[in-house]
Amino acid sequence: MLHNKRVLLTGASGLLGRAITEMLASNGFRMVVTGRRDNRLKILSQQYQDNREIYSLSGDICHDNFRQQLIDFTCEKLGGLDVLINNAGTFHFGNLMDLMPKEIDQVITTNVTALIHMTYLALPHLLSSTQSSIINICSLAGKASLPGASCYAASKWAVVGFTAALQQELWKQGIRVCAISPGQLEELGIKLPEDVETIPLSAVTDAIAFILQHPAGSCPAEIVLRPMASR
Repeated sequence: MLHNKRVLLTGASGLLGRAITEMLASNGFRMVVTGRRDNRLKILSQQYQDNREIYSLSGDICHDNFRQQLIDFTCEKLGGLDVLINNAGTFHFGNLMDLMPKEIDQVITTNVTALIHMTYLALPHLLSSTQSSIINICSLAGKASLPGASCYAASKWAVVGFTAALQQELWKQGIRVCAISPGQLEELGIKLPEDVETIPLSAVTDAIAFILQHPAGSCPAEIVLRPMASR
């Protein structure tokens, strides 16, 4: 049963985060959403507050104190936690020598360090739940590297490896751990070369729904989403 499952979603103030929130709300999830852009979070939570239990808390998950505050807030509002969706991420494209040290740190801290710490803090609550899940939003950059994306690719390779190891640690406890690795998403507003194919945000939200509806006893370990022509 998806109805009433308790979800914590990071990176909710971005376009993909909004699409994930809409999918979760339409399936009856109770949730806490977080992101750095407070105005977008408030609009998002108000959109569904009449018929869905959704709470927002703005902040930066790169900060230790906020991560703990977020977990405490989630458990206070929802009474526990069943699903953690690690969606927060950032990027700075450019050859390594052209990046500033602070840009490198921001990519690694947001995409890797904060994700691991969020998972660490959520685990005690997920272990006390039944049929709990951890879903890490990765990228095809974690499968095949490209020039100009060395730090971003390194961060996503790290998340793919972290997810695979965590699967082995937690499968006996009944916690599903899955990575979703999409190609370039078409609605993100990033200027791309004409030959770069994209996929819709709905491909990611459909993959999340598939994982959460998957029967107990097995786990989709990784879902890779590549562009494909329509017929």
